[in-house]
Amino acid sequence: MTATLQHPLWSHVLLGNAESLPESVVRAAAELAGVPQDELVDAASTLDDDRPSTDPGSRVARMVRLTAMEAANDGHISIDELSNLIRGGIQFRETGSAEPPPTELE
Repeated sequence: MTATLQHPLWSHVLLGNAESLPESVVRAAAELAGVPQDELVDAASTLDDDRPSTDPGSRVARMVRLTAMEAANDGHISIDELSNLIRGGIQFRETGSAEPPPTELE
């Protein structure tokens, strides 16, 4: 299994912009965990709303995204941090995919 990440790897860290690095590394972690990238990213994006999530998959995805955001604050992701994100992706895969957010009726 392979994944592509477009950030420099230097001395066992991934370097990048603190704004783009979290999503890039979540996508890479999803790929390495055997989860469709968009599935994990979409489930994690429910973090942008204020609705509490009762779905286990959504909660795990939010945790992965928050972990990536915190890890990227310094502009790099260490191998240990990437490993933790991959484990989160595996947990997301094992928990089952997230429920889609409810749609508003017109």
